[in-house]
Amino acid sequence: HLRGCWNWAKVAEQDSASQQRFEQLMTQHLASWPEAPTANQIRIWLAGRFQSASRWKSAFETYLGVAPNHELFGDALTRATYCADRWVEQNKPAEAASVATEITARLESLLSSSNAAAKAEIWLAIAEFGLHHGTVPPTRLVQPLADLVSQTESSQRSKGRALLIAAMAADPNVAT
Repeated sequence: HLRGCWNWAKVAEQDSASQQRFEQLMTQHLASWPEAPTANQIRIWLAGRFQSASRWKSAFETYLGVAPNHELFGDALTRATYCADRWVEQNKPAEAASVATEITARLESLLSSSNAAAKAEIWLAIAEFGLHHGTVPPTRLVQPLADLVSQTESSQRSKGRALLIAAMAADPNVAT
């Protein structure tokens, strides 16, 4: 079935009428085999379709469906937060705040079922999105970011350090 989806993907690239069938095949695959080894790849393809069609909420949710232990989880999370920003931007200011809060809660919900490496990626996403949209109090970010800076690899450490500094600068009471 994955091979059939891949073949439809190639056809759909040149034929817009085939794109709907491609989405149907991927959705059917996920409904039939949600835990199969191929499911995460299908989620990434399907989310990419949603993203290219500016269906930001669907893309966000589908990217977040990628298992935290999957090798492409970090990439899927980065793409999810990009879609989340676009989803907030497409709303009127009065609605944008509640959408941003919903997105932050969804990101936080991933923490309970993730391994240590995925948690670090998730905290970075929460901090970046939360600071940008004002959905997470800076004081709440200091400890997880400080832990991340002291315990992770260099690429996460430097991003975590920058976000930690931003959190501390956003609230003068944080450092006390």
